[in-house]
Amino acid sequence: MNPRIILLSGGFLMMIGAFFPWGKVDTLLLDVSLLGIRGIGVVTLAIGVVIMVLALLGKVKSDQRASITGALLGVIGGAIALFVLVNPAIAASPALPDAVLAIGIGWWLTLLGAVLAIVGGLRKLEPGAELDWLGGILHWLGTTLKLMTYNKAGFIGFLATSAILIICLLGPFFIPLDTQTKLDQIYQPPSAEHWFGTDHQGRDIFSQIVHGGKDVIYVAAIAAFLSTFIAVTFGTLAAFAGGKVDGGIMGVTDIILTIPQFPLLAVLAAFITFDNITYLGLFLGALSWPALLRAVRAQALSLKERDFVEAARALDLGTGHIVFRELVPNMMTYIVISFTLALTAAVYTQVGLVLLGLVPVSSSNWGVMISLAWTQGAIFFRDAMWRIMMPILAIALFQLSVITMTRSLELAFNPRLRTMV
Repeated sequence: MNPRIILLSGGFLMMIGAFFPWGKVDTLLLDVSLLGIRGIGVVTLAIGVVIMVLALLGKVKSDQRASITGALLGVIGGAIALFVLVNPAIAASPALPDAVLAIGIGWWLTLLGAVLAIVGGLRKLEPGAELDWLGGILHWLGTTLKLMTYNKAGFIGFLATSAILIICLLGPFFIPLDTQTKLDQIYQPPSAEHWFGTDHQGRDIFSQIVHGGKDVIYVAAIAAFLSTFIAVTFGTLAAFAGGKVDGGIMGVTDIILTIPQFPLLAVLAAFITFDNITYLGLFLGALSWPALLRAVRAQALSLKERDFVEAARALDLGTGHIVFRELVPNMMTYIVISFTLALTAAVYTQVGLVLLGLVPVSSSNWGVMISLAWTQGAIFFRDAMWRIMMPILAIALFQLSVITMTRSLELAFNPRLRTMV
């Protein structure tokens, strides 16, 4: 069988495996899809999508890099499946045989997809391809970082964004959440002991900020990734295919574009319980793509008549190659910046829903901190200013860092600027 078909099948199976139940109906803890397990499901879904894209890449050197990357991602996907299998907190039983019997179709699909990705990747490798792949990755990282330093403000934004991500994702492992009530330390100002002050129960606000950022960033990343993926894929396809395909895609886009997003989410929240933040991110992403799709389509229409696209058509390289290897890379600057803007918009939307009490999430979430401070009258006490201002400042700093970082991203993803290095 064609190695490209094997790799493509592996990515597809891993992608749909995240949606299928990972346990039988009679099991208790495994009767959910992988998307129901925070973080792991989205990672597996993203891996499957990337492997499918890699399977559509061109030939020669790019094909070699795609093959080994697909094999590596297959190993990661297989490791995720085995982790869920033997983890006592997730699996129905810590014993391996019992867990294998309890695992549902989603697990088997993901594991089979991982194996196919590994096989399909290894079958396309040539001697020395691993070193070429690793050298290409290191060269790309070095070139990207060097280009980002050209814009000082953008590079500072990149460092600030990286610091915030590290603090929010790794900080909870080192900074425990303060849950003890200390009546003698209510509404304390910032000090050496409490960097951001204390709340109405004397609990440390800094620990709440550290633990509350992960959910906000997680939901925003899911929404931004999904909306960008839908917009780029179907926007480019509409521009390239034209005709009825273009008309159908743009018709659906115009209908969704006319629906006000935030009021719709507020109404739906009254009927749908977003008890899982993954579903909240997917829902936000499913409603946020129309504006970006129209912009991507306009960019693709201006590129489809260029000489390199006409040459690819003349060589009959296929729709997948032309879309993902010719059109999308030339729009990468616009796509990356649009992703960051979608990220910031998703942060504001979810915090607004939480502030209104429409989405039940953990109490350490930044939006929940603002909501609790507001409902408990923190605005009426001068000493309580730090409680309501710190989560607002955390959100504003994250947004400012991401927006500022786009200045450097424009340099990093604009191919014409690579000649400066």
